[in-house]
Order: sequence, then C-alpha cells, then structure tokens
Amino acid sequence: MSNELVPNRRIHVIPVGGIEPIHAASENCECQPYCEEGGTTVHHAFDAREVRERHNHQRPEEKWVLVEEQP
Repeated sequence: MSNELVPNRRIHVIPVGGIEPIHAASENCECQPYCEEGGTTVHHAFDAREVRERHNHQRPEEKWVLVEEQP
C-alpha cells in the first residue's frame, strides 16, 4: 500500500482524543468545517482545544490528524 495521496480527494484536518466525538471526513460534518485556500478542509473541535492551543495550553491527549476523504 502506498503512502501517496490520491489526486482529487480532499484532505481533512480532524481533532481526535480527549472527549472529542468522531468527525466525518466530509464537508457536511456537524462541526461546520471550513475549506482553506489550498483545498484542505479544517474541522472545528467541540472541546474548545483551539482556544487552549492559542494560549499554549495544549493537552497531550488532544491531537489533530490528516484524513483523506473517501468517495
């Protein structure tokens, strides 16, 4: 299996860990993700980790992962 990404499939940045529920790698995810200029879809965390990260208070169990959208 190759580590190369398949062209024309959107990449999603999804929060995982902590109390975060599972996000769908889809633009229709309930967290209302937004699309960056490069085509990457960024999801919002329900546990407010973005606010903690801006203030340099990250929790080790809270991570972000890149996920390729499946057809």
